[in-house]
Amino acid sequence: MYEDNRGEYLRLAGIALARASFVPEASIVWTYLTQADMAEAGVGPNETEDLIDLIRTARDVDVAVVLKQQRDGRFKVSVRSRGASDLSAVAAAFGGGGHRLAAGYTSEHGLAGTIARLATALMEPSPAA
Repeated sequence: MYEDNRGEYLRLAGIALARASFVPEASIVWTYLTQADMAEAGVGPNETEDLIDLIRTARDVDVAVVLKQQRDGRFKVSVRSRGASDLSAVAAAFGGGGHRLAAGYTSEHGLAGTIARLATALMEPSPAA
């Protein structure tokens, strides 16, 4: 009721939704935006912060991930969990931070490498297990 987005953001969100991919074995749904995507849409990175909330509405997965390319080519990785994963530990392992259900970090491993590393980390048993 109180959300308010520009049409440009909605078009960009459509691109991100069309790219949504699943990694079922790691219970991940993920998508990405490049610098070119944001420039073409006329949308700044600060306007895309709520995109993770849209991606995390996917059923049957625990972790939602949005990768946003930074000007230096690396990807800012935002992750959210429905509760089964401790994202603070995963993000810390990659040099980032946050808390159990919401965290983030920056990756220099490209799209495929970033998702592969994240999936592996999420599938590893936690030390408390």
